[in-house]
Amino acid sequence: VGFQLSYSAVFAIGWIYPLLIRFWRPRNGFIKPLWKLFAVSLSAQLGVLPLCLFYFHQFPGAFLLSSMLIIPFLGILLGLGILLVLLASLKSLPDSLALVYNQMIRTMNELIEYIASQENFIIRQIPMDRPGMILLSVIIILLVLSLQKKKFVYLCFLGISIAGFQVWNLYLLHLNGQKDEVIILHQVANTSLLYQKGHALFVMTNDSVKIKNLVENFELNRRIQTTKSIPVPNSFYMGQDQWILIDSSGVLPSVQKNIRGLILTRSPRIHLGRILEQSCPDKIIADGSNYPDDIRRWRRTCQRYGIPFYSTTDNGALSLGQM
Repeated sequence: VGFQLSYSAVFAIGWIYPLLIRFWRPRNGFIKPLWKLFAVSLSAQLGVLPLCLFYFHQFPGAFLLSSMLIIPFLGILLGLGILLVLLASLKSLPDSLALVYNQMIRTMNELIEYIASQENFIIRQIPMDRPGMILLSVIIILLVLSLQKKKFVYLCFLGISIAGFQVWNLYLLHLNGQKDEVIILHQVANTSLLYQKGHALFVMTNDSVKIKNLVENFELNRRIQTTKSIPVPNSFYMGQDQWILIDSSGVLPSVQKNIRGLILTRSPRIHLGRILEQSCPDKIIADGSNYPDDIRRWRRTCQRYGIPFYSTTDNGALSLGQM
């Protein structure tokens, strides 16, 4: 990621910065260097914007402020650093100069840390997938070409790409709004299920702290608008299909025959063969909260009865619509 960001920023500065400098040439001696700093910062930010949104899903609103405060002193710090290295190699480095340089570095780091800590300037939770990143990159490229070439055809393509970017996001919003699925997560020593109903997400887990980051990423990628935590149920329906969850208590809820499936969590002390004969489930799922020995025993039992068995320990998280 760092490689991509670095080369994108350098490429953007080399391409966009000269265009911005030619776009406006201030004559005021005070405004001119500020405009150059602004142009460098804006060029670099445009270059890394698609990648930042794709990888980090956030935008630093204070990037211009931080750049204009820090960039002017980087040349001084680099030059002074080279001087200190030379003096140190000659064993003639004054302690006072080293202390001054150390204080300058510390002050700059504190300034960067202070600006970065201003949460109000950071726009978070910006959804961006790979096609969206590509479309946004195309928009930026066409925008620069429109300013550089000043041809109507580039403006037309720019408008088409902006419309395509909007249509893609509207399509994803509509697609996720139609979802109705339960996902069984793989969590060691923790039962966790996610139920998405359109743009609403219901989190069912024994330990919400363990899956906090996972839930946040899910909310971002699925364009979730509301999230609610609810207790882990003993049973639930997906359409006409009933799913039964058996935990460490080993209590089997009252069920009808021919249920859709059993979800085994927290290593319940059960006789699986007897349950299979009584309830006739279509499939068995064991999550990551079970002991490995129990999972292996249940797998053998299911093979003996000819019933599909799925373990999140072996195969990862599962959407019930995929099995």
